[in-house]
Amino acid sequence: MRIWFWCALVVIVACSGDSSRDDDDGTSSTSATSSTSASSGSGAGTGACRSDTDCDESSYESCYAPGTGPGCGACMVAEVKCMSDTECKTMGEHFICAQVPCPCTPDETECQAGCIDDTSCGAEWLACGADHRCAPKPCTANGDCPLHFECGSDATCRRMPCTSDSMCDGYCVLGGCYSELGVCSEPAA
Repeated sequence: MRIWFWCALVVIVACSGDSSRDDDDGTSSTSATSSTSASSGSGAGTGACRSDTDCDESSYESCYAPGTGPGCGACMVAEVKCMSDTECKTMGEHFICAQVPCPCTPDETECQAGCIDDTSCGAEWLACGADHRCAPKPCTANGDCPLHFECGSDATCRRMPCTSDSMCDGYCVLGGCYSELGVCSEPAA
């Protein structure tokens, strides 16, 4: 019941905004405006956040960056266990051996579909490697990276660090630049 409440709250907050921006994955969305102040005075609307201090500590809420969440509730068991990518190739050339999302046993791996091209990685700052795994996009200069990302010392795109909104073309959420504010949420049940 609480999850539906928070989902409805996120939709209401998102629909009440008036500024349209491109998300980090290149899709267009409407972000909440910062005209409503949270109790912390940070300018984040109710349910929206820049840091944990914008969230309700009495409900054990934490701030999650856009596109992230509180993680797992129930744990998952591997459907097709594996130890290496070679074991998964019988399912298709792009299948890889990767960690189970929310595993019941630490380091449990299973055969999963890997990426086929950069678009299958789901984010503009990721690139699909020859091994069918998504990794940060290679770069030689900041211009090679999408909005809110810079070229790191390892020659890959990384999210731009920040300490305030003025350092971003958007919002500073949990020390990184984003197009939207984060969301307050309770831990997964």
